[in-house]
Parts: sequence; structure tokens; C-alpha cells
Amino acid sequence: MAVPEGRAETHVRRFPAFTQSLSEMADWLRHCGITTVAMESTGVYWLPVYQQLEQAGFEVLLVDARGVK
Repeated sequence: MAVPEGRAETHVRRFPAFTQSLSEMADWLRHCGITTVAMESTGVYWLPVYQQLEQAGFEVLLVDARGVK
């Protein structure tokens, strides 16, 4: 997970795919002032992340990674 530089001391972090870790990810994003998250759907792995972020109140956009660059 990455946020714009200057939003956190470490702007890139990795989170395991466990419920508690996804909750920590949402808390970190909120702490960084993030309101919208763009993510790529890969297989079925994106579903828990999407659901956790949406439940936490983020606007979540599924995008083609080539179009986000």
C-alpha cells in the first residue's frame, strides 16, 4: 500500500491479508488523510481489501493499473 510522499514517515507499507491487518491498513490510510483508494483487481485477492476499505468509509475505485500511471 502506498500513499503520497509527505503523508507518512514511511509512504509504502505492506499488510498481511488477515482481518486485523486490513483493519490496521484502513486506520493507517485514515491517519494519512486518504479518502479515496484506487486498486487493481487481481484474481479474488482484492475482494477482502475492497470490502474492508469500503466498510471503513473509503471511496474505493477498481482501476486498470496501466491507466493509473
